[in-house]
Amino acid sequence: MFADKRAESPSSSRRILIVDQFVPDPLLGAGLPRAYQIVSAFVDAGFEVDHYPMWSKRAERRRMKVLFGRRVRFRRGQGRWGLWNVLRTDGAAYDALFVSRPPTMRTLLAVGWKPRWGARRPPLIYDAEALFTVREKLRRALYPPVMSDAEYHEELRTELQLMSEADAVATAGSSDVAAIRSGVDIPTRVLPHATVVRPDPPAGFEERRDVLFVGRLAGPPDLTPNVDSVRYFVREIMPALDRLIGDEYVLRVAGMVDSPEIEALRSDRVLVLGVVDDLRELYDRSRVFVAPTRYSAGIPLKVTEAMNEGIPCVVTRQLADQLEVDEPTVAIGDDAEGFALACARLYRDAEQWQAARDGALAFVADACSPEVFRQRLVEVVDAAIEHAREGRSG
Repeated sequence: MFADKRAESPSSSRRILIVDQFVPDPLLGAGLPRAYQIVSAFVDAGFEVDHYPMWSKRAERRRMKVLFGRRVRFRRGQGRWGLWNVLRTDGAAYDALFVSRPPTMRTLLAVGWKPRWGARRPPLIYDAEALFTVREKLRRALYPPVMSDAEYHEELRTELQLMSEADAVATAGSSDVAAIRSGVDIPTRVLPHATVVRPDPPAGFEERRDVLFVGRLAGPPDLTPNVDSVRYFVREIMPALDRLIGDEYVLRVAGMVDSPEIEALRSDRVLVLGVVDDLRELYDRSRVFVAPTRYSAGIPLKVTEAMNEGIPCVVTRQLADQLEVDEPTVAIGDDAEGFALACARLYRDAEQWQAARDGALAFVADACSPEVFRQRLVEVVDAAIEHAREGRSG
């Protein structure tokens, strides 16, 4: 009864607890920019938001206060037992729980919390973002042992079983929806990335030069798509691109770096910049943005942000399919030679460069609206509440 009454209240009176591995710092990449968007959208939709990161440092919580002020209550991350404490004291007061990433979901279920005095557990939303089993199969094709079909189907079954504990699922790309719905009979909604279209980005083709990559670079290449991407670009794509356009350009790499493999790539032509608080100057001076991703899942936020900033992008077919775009909105190349050719076309041809820029800005305006993102976020909460209510009545 308690949860049913809350389900009838408008967004402005709802409380939600977001549980994630880390604080939603957009500068750290690895899915955290999307986490930042989710928290911001809940605030903008009028929710009262609490956030529990499984682990957090004092400096990270201070930065969250800079980003969100008093609009979000960030709990001190103290692992599994800290989560149990939050749920024990406040859990029954939330209208919904929003849980991101498989390790967090497994921890929440392992805690085994149930409200006292006969109250119902708040509806549970699982933010899958993407099917990690798909990414793992791609990764292991590059870094054996290769995943067998039998292993793939078993891993996928396990991942879908985790989702079945939720009342609704959110995923970043429509490509995952069919697979999710084939294994779980719960509401599934596409929650794409959101970005505000930048009007009239400055600097045209002639005023720009060089190549840009943005992303979090932490870990080894066989476990970190971004590290694999940059190493692949420097070792295999750059030599091919040099043969096509010469070696007067440089590659700028922006983002948090904690990888010996990336540090080893530093040179007078590979500028590893680390965290850049304001990327706009880099976007405005670079001619081409590259995302040579060979294994990943979900939607590449770094690409949509670059598109929004008016810098044409070169991506792999995998990323183009995830975004559901084709040329000329982006230039596409899969192997090293094909990727270098795609970069060369945009780098040398002002007409193709402008066509890609115009197409990208139109795509972002249509598919990445913050209003649509916020609306779908509210819809997934409503769907979870309705599913939980139907489950109790059934």
